[in-house]
Amino acid sequence: MSSIDRMLIVGIRSFSPQSQQGGVIEFGKPLTVITGHNGAGKTTIIECLKYATCGYTPPNTKNGAFINDPKGRSDRVEVKTLEGTISRTEHGERSSISSKCAEMDREMTTLLGVSKPVLNHVIFCHQEDSTWPLQEGKALKTKFDDIFASTRYIKALDAIKKCSKEQNQYVKEFNTELTYLQENKKKSQEIKEELESTQMQLRVLEDNLRKIVVELKPLQEDVYSLEDKLRNYQKIENNIESYNAVKKQILKNQENLRSKVRKLMPESLNELNGRLIEFDRTVANAEAELKHLEKQLQNKSEQSNRENQNYQSMYREYCNAIQASKTNKQTLEELDNIILKVARSYNFADFGQAPFSVDQVKRFMECMKQKYRAVMKDEESVKNDYNKKLTDIQVKITEQEKMQIKFQEAELLHKASQEECKRKMTKIDKELNNISFATSELGNIEKELRRYERELDDARSEETVNDLEQDIGKLKKEKTTLNDKLMELRNEMVNLQRFTSQQAKIEHLNKDKNTKERAIQQLKLLYADDLNAIFGCIPELVTTKLSDYIRGKEVEFETLSPKMKKAQQNLSSTETFLAIEQDKLERKQRTLTELQEKVFEICGNQDFDLQLERLQSSLEKLRIEVGAINASQHFFQKYIMKLEEQDSPCPLCHRRFGSRSENASLVKEIRTKVESIPSRLSQHREKIELQQSKYEDFLQLKPVRNQITALEDELPVIRAKINDYQGELQKEKKNFDDIKEIKCLLDNELAVARKIAPQMETMNVYEKELKDLEREIVLQTTQLNVKGTGNTKRNLQTVHREHEELQSKCDALSRTIDRKSQLMLQQQKHISDLERIANDLKAQMFQCQVKLQGVNRLQDEKTKLAVEISDFERKIMEAKSQIKPIANSLAKLKKEKWDLENQCEEARESFRDKLSEVKELGDKAISLNREVKKYKDSGYEAKVVEGEGEMQRMKEILDDLAATRERLSRKIQESGSFITSQKLEKRCLEDNIQIRRNEKDIETYELKIIELNQELKGENVPSIRSNLQKIKSREAELLKERSRIDGLMAGLREKINSSQRNLKSPMFANAEKDFFHKQIDITTTEMVIKDLSQYHKALDRAIMRYHYSKMVEINKIIRELWINTYRGSDIDTIEIRSEEEQDAIAAAAPRSRRSYNYRVVMLKGDIALDMRGRCSAGQKILASLIIRLALAEAFCINCGILALDEPTTNLDEENIESLAQSLIDILHNRSKQRNFQLVIITHDKQFAVRLRRSGFTSHFYHVWKDST
Repeated sequence: MSSIDRMLIVGIRSFSPQSQQGGVIEFGKPLTVITGHNGAGKTTIIECLKYATCGYTPPNTKNGAFINDPKGRSDRVEVKTLEGTISRTEHGERSSISSKCAEMDREMTTLLGVSKPVLNHVIFCHQEDSTWPLQEGKALKTKFDDIFASTRYIKALDAIKKCSKEQNQYVKEFNTELTYLQENKKKSQEIKEELESTQMQLRVLEDNLRKIVVELKPLQEDVYSLEDKLRNYQKIENNIESYNAVKKQILKNQENLRSKVRKLMPESLNELNGRLIEFDRTVANAEAELKHLEKQLQNKSEQSNRENQNYQSMYREYCNAIQASKTNKQTLEELDNIILKVARSYNFADFGQAPFSVDQVKRFMECMKQKYRAVMKDEESVKNDYNKKLTDIQVKITEQEKMQIKFQEAELLHKASQEECKRKMTKIDKELNNISFATSELGNIEKELRRYERELDDARSEETVNDLEQDIGKLKKEKTTLNDKLMELRNEMVNLQRFTSQQAKIEHLNKDKNTKERAIQQLKLLYADDLNAIFGCIPELVTTKLSDYIRGKEVEFETLSPKMKKAQQNLSSTETFLAIEQDKLERKQRTLTELQEKVFEICGNQDFDLQLERLQSSLEKLRIEVGAINASQHFFQKYIMKLEEQDSPCPLCHRRFGSRSENASLVKEIRTKVESIPSRLSQHREKIELQQSKYEDFLQLKPVRNQITALEDELPVIRAKINDYQGELQKEKKNFDDIKEIKCLLDNELAVARKIAPQMETMNVYEKELKDLEREIVLQTTQLNVKGTGNTKRNLQTVHREHEELQSKCDALSRTIDRKSQLMLQQQKHISDLERIANDLKAQMFQCQVKLQGVNRLQDEKTKLAVEISDFERKIMEAKSQIKPIANSLAKLKKEKWDLENQCEEARESFRDKLSEVKELGDKAISLNREVKKYKDSGYEAKVVEGEGEMQRMKEILDDLAATRERLSRKIQESGSFITSQKLEKRCLEDNIQIRRNEKDIETYELKIIELNQELKGENVPSIRSNLQKIKSREAELLKERSRIDGLMAGLREKINSSQRNLKSPMFANAEKDFFHKQIDITTTEMVIKDLSQYHKALDRAIMRYHYSKMVEINKIIRELWINTYRGSDIDTIEIRSEEEQDAIAAAAPRSRRSYNYRVVMLKGDIALDMRGRCSAGQKILASLIIRLALAEAFCINCGILALDEPTTNLDEENIESLAQSLIDILHNRSKQRNFQLVIITHDKQFAVRLRRSGFTSHFYHVWKDST
């Protein structure tokens, strides 16, 4: 077991850089205690020990900061470790090794007997990381995995698995290569036989090809000559058919034109063209005149609209001026009434009688301002008086409230103290009750403890564990013997496999034979329906009969092509004529629809002529009404002027009015009518414009109506033509479809035959290969019978069966060993559980004893608290008696203040009402006076006088414009009727011209047809076609045969070249030897894979047992230390729980990727809670210390060193004392070990004294920092 003797620290942190002044520490056995104040350098000692043993620097230090925080000119700090040397003495000889020759950290960990993670996290754990067992899950898992060295074991499992995977891949590759080698061996014998047969076939095909080329050349020349003649003949026939079709169509058009033309004209074509040009010139002049009139009418309409808008605008201004005069008069009356009312109310002088002048109004406004200022001044005076009284009362209230708060705070303070004393007394009562319960519980715990100690002694005295260990040893020896026998059988199997290659070759040939037979049968089944459809059965010589069938169908197919071409031409011609007529019909219908939509948009479903007559009469009526309204306005104005004269009679009946009011009533009635005249005129003019627009639209539609009538006559004729063409088209289509259907049927039959032809060739090849395979099987079977089965007495199957039996026995032994090992672990776990229960009971008994010792102290505390409670009660009553008179006085002052505030608010409200009234009246008077000024500035008085004359002048202009527009409308209607009649005459003239042109075209086409028929008489076309068909048929047969021979020759040449290349390649030279060697490789590799699988399982089980046993051991030590150390009653014990990861990644991982999550839990009864985040600072420190002590006990078998840095941090007095006792107990137990060393650093002097009194050390080190 390793230990540390002494250490020299030079130039690290606060230690001197001088070697003679450096600190030398000698570590005693088994205990070394180091004390000192904060910052003296105690922790530096542990940091140096860690760096010297495993090379780790303290946490949170960068580069040289660990040494002495160097300050240099360079920004970059660099740290280098000097060369180190390890000296060893073995058997009296001293040897050294430096860091140049070896890695110092690895050498140190090897010599100390522990890993670097154990040195870092357990033995020399830094104070900043002292609570790492309670860190978050990921960091804790990392540290425990390092301590258990999980990564190394997982890497070993992965390496075994990777090796096994590679061997499996090798086996797959070997099997693939074995198949290829066997195929090569077979093909090397087949290639030579095929080569000779192929060369003979090639010579025969070359002779046949030469004969075909000689026969084919004259046939091709004849085909070219005959096809040229037929092309010329076909071209002439097509032209004749085309000319006949065009001639027929022209005749039909001629008949239609003659039937619909109104008058046939006797003039010639040139005379008719001259008349048409004259008609065009006349119509163009009339249309130009019509456009000129329409433009004049539009200009007059726009001018009339502008003048009418000006008249309406002027009339609105005139009416507005009259209305403004009336409003101004009402405003003056309202202003005078307000001044009279306010002057009487506030006693203003000089405002006794209305109306008032401008100066009087200004003086009134000034008086209102003075009145407003007087009311505001009175309000301010009253407000200041009340504010002074309220301030005096508030000062008195504040003084009384301060006194009241002072006594209330004293009362609350005494009550809080009293409650605190009562809570302490309640707590003491609970503790006394718990102590009384602990007295009765102590006896039960002692009985339970004795019972479990007896069970533990019985379990330890049994020899079950030792017996199981002996049985496991015997079984392992037996398994070793079986493994040796298995190895011998494997060697024998390899030897036997060498004699089975010939049998394997025969099996492979049989397999190929079965494959060929299945392929032939599948081809027959696959194409049975096609062959039955072609021949009615499956013939013997399928390939020959299928070739004859294809040639016959091809000849039949060729004869249908001319017929189909002729039918196609007839169909295309008919479709062309039908498309022409349909397009013509569509254009005529579209034009008719557009024209009808134009008419419908204007007159809807009503009669056109009736609507036109109604519009004309409506326009006349509206114009008369407008004239009457204009005249009435003039008369009404004169009547008003006469009625406004003094004592004037009625202008119409000349009688006198009974009173002035009757006169005024009549004037008002006439003025109302006059005011409504502009709006009535506007409405009538709008109606006239709307009716005039409609009337003009109707006039423009007259030519459209004539076009609609003409189109309606043409459409039935065109539809009749289309029906005739459609009937003819149906006949041509039926003829073409019949020919096409026959051709498609032949094409399908040819396609089926051509599709199966290559497959039938393949089936023929398969049948030849099948015969070759049967010959080879007979040959190989004969050779095998001649050679015999070899000189071995046992065959491969017997040896393989014996190997499997031994392997089963070996597997059964492995399962038995695993079962007994599991049983031994369960027995060990049972003993561990009994020990844990006994320790728990001891801890409970100790806690009960501690509770019984504190009864007297609690009784004294309870008596003191009762006296304090009565004293606080007296002080509370005194404070209450002083508060009551102050509260009465304070209530009286607050009531008096409230009354004053109400009086002040009432006075302010009264003044606000007066100010609001004065302001409202003044604002209203100002607003009315502003309206009066605005009327005087607007100039409405002059507008009333000027408006009457201007309106009369504009009425005369509007009447002149209306008469002009009426005159222009009549001229436009006359021009439109003339143009329509001229267009009808032009249409008749155009039809006569078209009739003359059609007659000329018919004569031209008849001459062309006669010329082409003359050309056709000199040729015997049927004879040419018959000769051409015979020559083509023979040419097709020869070309097809030549193509077939070329294809066969190319395939044969390629086959010959391939066979020659294969025979020259080394691929088939050593095929049999390579096949035997590959079989041996496969067998040995499979044995290796099986062994690797067993090694993987064994290592995995060993890792699991090691982890389980270590966790049991660690938790057992933790339980003992916690029970003996912790003095609280809230936690029975703590444990480290290791659980397999349950997330999706771990579930999907393989067995070798087993991973654990770690957590520290605290136990109370049967309940376990995570300790992280639920424990106090002291519990956290104590738990971390105990876990480190347990880990050191479990993992430091070869290293008895442990350093504790400030172990009493955050611990209370009781737990410090129990911790010291636990450490002393550990020292007692481990002091028998020669090299056990415990290094403790603390600044707690009492703790150090307790350790020194244990007798394990006679002194302790004290670290201090001097003034330099």
